[in-house]
Amino acid sequence: LAAGIVSDKGYAEFESLVDTANFQAYIIGEFHAGQWDWGTNNLKFWRERSDEGRWRWMIYDTENWLDPTVNSFSNWGYYNATWLPISNTFQNQTFVNEFVNRYSDHLNSTLLVTNTQSIVEDVEAEMAPAMSEQFSRWCGTPDPAYWRQQVNTVKQVLEDRPNEMRQHMGGYFGLGGSVTLSIEISPPGTGSVKLTAITVDEDFEGQYFRSVPVPMTAQPADGYEFVGWSDPDLGDLETTSLN
Repeated sequence: LAAGIVSDKGYAEFESLVDTANFQAYIIGEFHAGQWDWGTNNLKFWRERSDEGRWRWMIYDTENWLDPTVNSFSNWGYYNATWLPISNTFQNQTFVNEFVNRYSDHLNSTLLVTNTQSIVEDVEAEMAPAMSEQFSRWCGTPDPAYWRQQVNTVKQVLEDRPNEMRQHMGGYFGLGGSVTLSIEISPPGTGSVKLTAITVDEDFEGQYFRSVPVPMTAQPADGYEFVGWSDPDLGDLETTSLN
């Protein structure tokens, strides 16, 4: 099946067996983290035992994450196995468009450096009081400076990774230049706009690839009605695509 998913018929069958949104999110997580200890090991996937159950993947064993030297697209874009069909899915344009937009959504939201650094700082603050004891018990002479150096390395990788991965993704798929998508909910509080992976309910601005159509669905709040997009080329239907 995996070898035949380039065709629309094959991909439809693939979607009936695999939660493609989950699979895309899983690849994004591993790629963004620069995972290298992966592929034939450190894999878990599962499905509900029912006729409707579809395969889903889960991330675990992450001690080799955040390697700044890893170009995940050149390292793993070729990889193909029945348990991890990356290369074959990357040959299907529907999957690629969804994958690129899903990754772009996260690069413009959850993977913004302000979000990732905030998480690191929260974990750092929680762990800091225990580090002297940790070093004394397991590592000999306490060296809090070494630990803070490693934390700063993590922060730097998370700061650099978004731009690096945009470049790697654009180069691997031959996507060309990017464009800025701006969304304004007018008046504020009257609804939201659903993108591939996120739903925007306030003013939003993000970078997307010019060659990949970006699907958008307007979702009016209770008591409101959608009347149209500010760009007349998008029409007046709630669901449209920015080309």
